[in-house]
Amino acid sequence: GIFKEKIDAIILTGGMAHSKYVTSAITEYVSPIAHVEILPGESEMIALAEGGIRIISGEEEAMVYKLPEGYKK
Repeated sequence: GIFKEKIDAIILTGGMAHSKYVTSAITEYVSPIAHVEILPGESEMIALAEGGIRIISGEEEAMVYKLPEGYKK
Protein backbone atom coordinates (compact mmCIF):
# COMPACT_ATOMS: atom_id res chain seq x y z
CA GLY A 1 0.00 0.00 0.00
CA ILE A 2 0.89 3.64 -0.02
CA PHE A 3 1.03 3.97 3.77
CA LYS A 4 4.21 3.21 5.69
CA GLU A 5 2.33 2.28 8.87
CA LYS A 6 -0.92 0.46 9.58
CA ILE A 7 -3.93 2.77 9.85
CA ASP A 8 -5.99 2.14 12.99
CA ALA A 9 -9.17 3.81 11.74
CA ILE A 10 -10.61 6.44 9.44
CA ILE A 11 -13.00 8.73 11.30
CA LEU A 12 -15.72 10.68 9.47
CA THR A 13 -16.92 13.63 11.53
CA GLY A 14 -18.84 16.87 11.28
CA GLY A 15 -21.91 17.73 9.32
CA MET A 16 -21.06 15.36 6.46
CA ALA A 17 -21.26 12.43 8.87
CA HIS A 18 -25.03 12.98 9.03
CA SER A 19 -25.35 12.06 5.35
CA LYS A 20 -25.83 8.35 4.79
CA TYR A 21 -25.13 8.92 1.08
CA VAL A 22 -21.74 10.53 1.75
CA THR A 23 -20.66 8.18 4.54
CA SER A 24 -21.67 5.09 2.58
CA ALA A 25 -19.73 6.22 -0.48
CA ILE A 26 -16.60 7.05 1.51
CA THR A 27 -16.85 3.88 3.62
CA GLU A 28 -17.15 1.71 0.51
CA TYR A 29 -14.05 3.35 -0.94
CA VAL A 30 -11.78 3.34 2.15
CA SER A 31 -12.93 0.28 4.13
CA PRO A 32 -10.28 -1.94 2.51
CA ILE A 33 -7.66 0.39 4.04
CA ALA A 34 -8.95 0.60 7.62
CA HIS A 35 -11.96 0.40 9.92
CA VAL A 36 -14.30 3.37 9.40
CA GLU A 37 -15.90 5.13 12.38
CA ILE A 38 -18.72 7.65 11.85
CA LEU A 39 -19.13 10.37 14.51
CA PRO A 40 -21.75 12.88 13.37
CA GLY A 41 -21.75 16.29 14.96
CA GLU A 42 -20.66 19.86 14.60
CA SER A 43 -17.71 19.78 17.02
CA GLU A 44 -15.28 21.19 14.46
CA MET A 45 -16.49 24.74 15.13
CA ILE A 46 -15.81 24.32 18.85
CA ALA A 47 -12.36 22.89 18.05
CA LEU A 48 -11.58 25.87 15.78
CA ALA A 49 -12.66 28.34 18.46
CA GLU A 50 -10.63 26.57 21.16
CA GLY A 51 -7.59 26.55 18.88
CA GLY A 52 -7.98 30.29 18.28
CA ILE A 53 -8.13 30.90 22.03
CA ARG A 54 -4.94 28.87 22.57
CA ILE A 55 -3.16 30.98 19.93
CA ILE A 56 -4.43 34.32 21.28
CA SER A 57 -3.45 33.36 24.84
CA GLY A 58 0.06 32.37 23.70
CA GLU A 59 -0.41 28.75 24.72
CA GLU A 60 0.17 27.66 21.11
CA GLU A 61 1.82 29.15 18.04
CA ALA A 62 -0.15 29.60 14.84
CA MET A 63 0.93 27.33 12.02
CA VAL A 64 1.47 28.64 8.51
CA TYR A 65 0.51 26.33 5.68
CA LYS A 66 1.96 26.90 2.23
CA LEU A 67 1.00 25.37 -1.08
CA PRO A 68 3.51 22.84 -2.40
CA GLU A 69 6.04 24.23 -4.86
CA GLY A 70 4.69 24.04 -8.38
CA TYR A 71 1.05 23.86 -7.25
CA LYS A 72 -1.26 25.69 -9.62
CA LYS A 73 -4.47 27.25 -8.32
